[in-house]
Amino acid sequence: MALLALSCAALAQTPCDKNSFCVGAAKTEITAPPGFPTGGQGPAGNVARGSWSRNWARAFVFKDSNGVTVALVSCDTFAIPLQLTSHVWGNVKGKPGLEGLKAEGLLIVATHTHQGAGNYMDASAYNTFGSVLPGFSRPLFDFLVTQVSAAITTAVGQMHASTARLYRDEVNLGYNEPFLVNRSPISFAENWDAASTLHDLGDYGPDAKPCPEKHVSGEPEDGWDLEGCPRLRAIDRHITILEVSDRDSKTKIADLVFFACHPTVLTHSAPLFNSDFTGYAMDALEGEAPGLIAGFFNGAEGDITARRFYRDVLEVVDRGRAFLGAVKAVLNGSPVATLDPTTTVRGRMINTQSAQDRPCTVGSITYALAPIPQPGVAEVGGAELDRTSFYDLGWKSDVRSLKASGGQGSKQPALDMQSLPGVGILTTAFSGPLAFPSELPVIFIKLGTFSLGTVPLEMSTTAGYRIRKDMEMGHGLFALIGLADAYASYSATASEYAAQEYMGASTLWGPSEADFFRCQLAHLRDADTQPAFKFPVTVPALGDPFGPEKVGEARDLPDEDLDEILRDSGHVPMRQLPFFEWSEIVSGAEKYTAASKRFVSVKDTAGNVIDATDVGFIKILKRAPVGDCQTWDAIWLGPLLGEEPAINYVFNIRTARGDMITSIPFTVNLASSTKPAPVAPAAGQASCNTNIGLRHQ
Repeated sequence: MALLALSCAALAQTPCDKNSFCVGAAKTEITAPPGFPTGGQGPAGNVARGSWSRNWARAFVFKDSNGVTVALVSCDTFAIPLQLTSHVWGNVKGKPGLEGLKAEGLLIVATHTHQGAGNYMDASAYNTFGSVLPGFSRPLFDFLVTQVSAAITTAVGQMHASTARLYRDEVNLGYNEPFLVNRSPISFAENWDAASTLHDLGDYGPDAKPCPEKHVSGEPEDGWDLEGCPRLRAIDRHITILEVSDRDSKTKIADLVFFACHPTVLTHSAPLFNSDFTGYAMDALEGEAPGLIAGFFNGAEGDITARRFYRDVLEVVDRGRAFLGAVKAVLNGSPVATLDPTTTVRGRMINTQSAQDRPCTVGSITYALAPIPQPGVAEVGGAELDRTSFYDLGWKSDVRSLKASGGQGSKQPALDMQSLPGVGILTTAFSGPLAFPSELPVIFIKLGTFSLGTVPLEMSTTAGYRIRKDMEMGHGLFALIGLADAYASYSATASEYAAQEYMGASTLWGPSEADFFRCQLAHLRDADTQPAFKFPVTVPALGDPFGPEKVGEARDLPDEDLDEILRDSGHVPMRQLPFFEWSEIVSGAEKYTAASKRFVSVKDTAGNVIDATDVGFIKILKRAPVGDCQTWDAIWLGPLLGEEPAINYVFNIRTARGDMITSIPFTVNLASSTKPAPVAPAAGQASCNTNIGLRHQ
């Protein structure tokens, strides 16, 4: 498997000892082949025809002075199924350098980009409704397990005696900057502690413009006149960064960035894999410091998104640059702590089908999960700005049951709307024991004075704030990581749950769910011993319903279907971007590793590299393969992103099998009135034909 690892040659490697953390970092590519649905968008998504940038699994392995080991992996995908974590654990446990890694020390976390592949989950509900097409792909699941495992074991081979410093700052990216928005302000305002939470999250004072004046065309109309402006203020702006450097050479090894926000700027219908704006920022951090691995770890982002007005390529890059600037501003400040090389790891696997596991008690108060997970009506309709086709059929907010039952409060079960047609199809899809996860991991890790708590959920800002407030009281800094080791939808507070907007309707185990997990994390922090913890192992069913053949017939031009995302600064579709076409052999299982081996660049005619960035190119499979022959188009985004003009350019392609293909020199003419055509290949370039194999044009 192709992978990109931390370069030993770039560092004066310091042998590990008991005076420092021993840390290694590496990454592997997890970009899926074309022909897979994008994951997380549900019926509003698309089938990817290619990629814009890459999706990565970034692994960070920490070993303390006693040999206690933790592995944190950030994956550019929408969710992590428990069985993926379980199978990775089976691959890496006991491997050299990982002898001190216990099951509860393995954290595999989704960034939650909705432009990774879907249909690899271990719960039927997410394979059925998490993507535009239903189904489960065992080869994609196995590919992800292999790549994540490789990132971890490679990171172990790059371990150095290291210094770990912690940075935290509150960044003004939300109220006075067009960056973050709370997409459930009405639900937030229902919380009994809404006013005090707003104050603690950041009070921007009387000089800030009134909330309605910050409303931008294209955003939802409601929620802007609420007291305190939760639309723009109900956001946790704390960015926490764990910076790791080689102890002696001071060369940076890793930046682990903890922040809460949906990375879903690119429009849900984009037929491309992409890591969105957080991926842009992490790629840029790495590009500025060769050898560095930078990973994004999401927090309580259930109701937080970046502000999205156009949802095109330029907006993704703009939000990425803003986030990059915020991260660098935090790192340019003073560290709040240098961490001692001591580690505590505790975890608990909650069996939701066990009556013994469902309650959690603090003092005289018991919080209990409902015995049966149940989606509400509004979940099927989708979140604000990401509505599904079911929204207009009645699956909207504020639909409540006439009575509370089953531990689910006033939730109206999504499948009980008998007055609407087509419900029987949904009922069938959601029925059965595998519809939702039954085992949910919750983990507490302490690195020196810095502690982490993980949940397999997308928590609301208020739910996450309450956890952080409790966990930090007298115990040092804390970061909540969501979407960790498994996936079980959202978790709203009891008041937000009662509102039954999308987030409350997507809270599966009833109104006490968020408090239940707050209780569990507090118990793990205060425990004297480690509860029994192990990952359940289930062999996923065989299935291979997706792949390049799902791309279908060729479009008239490679940028067909990309008109929503390829627009200039005036928001007009840009149809004259230069593109190059080539064909190559990709056979069998090569389709899963091809993306990591295929590279595109543009040079000038003197051979100087003009653009070799992943963000500079969209790579599109032109049509379904004929045999093993795949025909690709690379669209250069340089002119759209403001690349400095040159007189002549040349495309350079490295195929999945390592062949080099170049174009003839070309110029850029964005004002041309003729139909775009691919830049011609240079003479003698190799291509494939299913009838005669490799030939020369």
